Amino acid sequence: MKSKNQLLSNILRDKSRRLHQLQHPLSKKLHFFVTAIVFISVFSVVLLTIFMQTLNQPSFSTLNYYTLIVGGAVSFLASLGVFFLSNKLTAPITSLSLSSEKISHGEFGTQVKVSSDDEVGLLTKNINVMSRQLHELQLDKKRSAAQLESKVAARITGVQLMHDRLENIIQTSSQGFWRVDNDMLTKEINPRMAEILNCKQEEVVGRSIMDFVGIPNKTILHKQIHMGRNLLSTEYDIELKQKGGTFIPCLFNATPLLNEQGNKDGSFVMVTDISVLKQTEKHLQEAKRMAEHASHAKSSFLANMSHEIRTPLNGIIGSLELLQDENLSPSKQKQFMEAAQESADFLLILLNDILDLAKIEADKVEMEEVTAIPETT
Repeated sequence: MKSKNQLLSNILRDKSRRLHQLQHPLSKKLHFFVTAIVFISVFSVVLLTIFMQTLNQPSFSTLNYYTLIVGGAVSFLASLGVFFLSNKLTAPITSLSLSSEKISHGEFGTQVKVSSDDEVGLLTKNINVMSRQLHELQLDKKRSAAQLESKVAARITGVQLMHDRLENIIQTSSQGFWRVDNDMLTKEINPRMAEILNCKQEEVVGRSIMDFVGIPNKTILHKQIHMGRNLLSTEYDIELKQKGGTFIPCLFNATPLLNEQGNKDGSFVMVTDISVLKQTEKHLQEAKRMAEHASHAKSSFLANMSHEIRTPLNGIIGSLELLQDENLSPSKQKQFMEAAQESADFLLILLNDILDLAKIEADKVEMEEVTAIPETT
């Protein structure tokens, strides 16, 4: 809403323009009207005097001529005096008119000299007050405009700086940037995206994103595009076709773009090359398979070892139980002792082999240098 000073400024400008456009201002009308009345009145008195004299003297005497001349001179002088007097009386009004004209042209600091304490003087004082208020309003307006221009300039600079930063981030990003319109036609890609597609940027701009996916992936892409129409961000894996025909696995992170009315105006996709990740995943799966095979072999080995350990252990236990018989002959005792000894030696060999396998798994195998003497035949 406009302030009182603004309304006052508009009203004063309108009145000043109207006053300036008058062809015959009131001050001039009054000025000439009073002068004409005085001249006519004085000259009428002179003519009446001459007429009265001619009634007494039928012939037009020299006195009548002198009277007529003197009367005309007196009428002229009286009119001249009244002219200057009325000019003085209408001068403040004329001054107000000129000041109003200046104010209407934007010179709000204009001040009119107060020459009297009558109604015209009071009006002059009020106009001076309004002129000062309008001048202060004009200064406030200029200051506000300067502050607004400064804020707008700072805002534009900030927006430009943010735009430059975002542009720099997009152009130097390690991820591909792909912007398309509602018809899935390419509008912009960054250097990394061109590198992923193994082609130049100008070779991609203007082409449909469907040109860079294989037939199996078009179904996936159509499904994700339908979700994007519902203003949903989506993330999915897809294979892109490079310039040479090679397919490369990528991760798409698509986000719809909205215009000022909140309607969808294209989309942008952040594309990540996950070929190394897929290769690593393949290696991990192979390593997992080998680890599972090794674990199965280890379990099988332990099952076999438990059986192999149990056999010599049973031989030792059985020989010791037989040696408890007091009626055994020395030869039998020796035979059982040798059997127990052989079982213990075999058990020791098995335990050493198991310990060596455990050291191999723990990477704690110690190499030992031994001098070997080849056999001669």
